[in-house]
Amino acid sequence: MDINRSQKKPIVSIIIRTYNRAHLLPRAIKSVLNQTYQDFEIIVVDDGSIDDTEEVIERFQERDKRIRYIKHTFNKGAPAALNTGIRAAKGEYIAFLDSDDEWLPKKLEKQLKVFKESEHDVGLVYTGAIFIDERGKQRIKRATTEGMILKEELLYNPIGGFSRAMMRRECFKKTGWADVNFKNCGDWDLWIRVSQYYRIKCIDEPLVRYYEHKQSLTANPNGLI
Repeated sequence: MDINRSQKKPIVSIIIRTYNRAHLLPRAIKSVLNQTYQDFEIIVVDDGSIDDTEEVIERFQERDKRIRYIKHTFNKGAPAALNTGIRAAKGEYIAFLDSDDEWLPKKLEKQLKVFKESEHDVGLVYTGAIFIDERGKQRIKRATTEGMILKEELLYNPIGGFSRAMMRRECFKKTGWADVNFKNCGDWDLWIRVSQYYRIKCIDEPLVRYYEHKQSLTANPNGLI
């Protein structure tokens, strides 16, 4: 079904960074389209892929006009791709989904509920996650650390990867964008800066699936986005 939305700004902008992941992108995009909360836009930032990523996105765009596609002319790296998405985002909130990860259906709904019920000094809400290795073995990562958590972030990064987090867009005015000098741990660097200015809230429920494989950042910090 072709979904034509009005020109009003979406509440949530979802940034999906990808590079040569045409075989995995459909799973990630479908997990967004299957959310119980539907007032969003999807911004796919293609960091110079040479596979058929563009054709995959075009097929989704034929059915849903909320999907936007931006392609870098060459591979600039994960932080630059993230900044391209942030620059293009129109929503009040920004959520992140790496192209090899998957959301459970109520992730956006539950994160937005926490934001709506919280004071304006809450800048980020993150969730628990399920990690699945190549043999199908699962482990749960809980989400229990919240408040002004700069000390904890400096020590061990309780927020974790990008796919678990949703931020107020206005936070970037204080924190700045992703540091392009960080090839690895860019999420950790950004969360430290967010924690300097804002309270963090968590949902201790696994609402993201991470699939660990040789090229994933979860399993290998030198992997692709």
